[in-house]
Amino acid sequence: MDFIFGSSTAWFENCDIVCKTAGFVTAASTPDTISYGYVLHRCRISAPAPAGSVALGRPWRPFPKTVYLDCELSAAIRPAGWDEWNKTANQKTAYYAEYQSRGPGAAPQQRAPWAHQLTAAEAQRYTPAQALHGWNSLAE
Repeated sequence: MDFIFGSSTAWFENCDIVCKTAGFVTAASTPDTISYGYVLHRCRISAPAPAGSVALGRPWRPFPKTVYLDCELSAAIRPAGWDEWNKTANQKTAYYAEYQSRGPGAAPQQRAPWAHQLTAAEAQRYTPAQALHGWNSLAE
């Protein structure tokens, strides 16, 4: 089951995301002309699903973009983290990244080799203002 899916740019801040069954947290179909897709910041991904049965994301279309920043990941997260959805070509077009994941599901050394572990400088590029082109939902 896909929990969050579609082609939008979306910022998730301090969310508790509970995956009740095995599957995928995200299934982004980010257009290739869009710089940001899904950004999950300081979120907690938990699940009653079995250990290693949930992927952080999979591509819905060829250019998905999903980034987890400073998130807590439960043991339900697969060690590889990400899934290519049975298309090796997606390894070249998908952009999946993490920065400072923690918890039993955080396994940077075991992640898919085509996924990214961001440096502090790279992670600083991910702000709500950047991702949402200056829109501030709290100002409305």
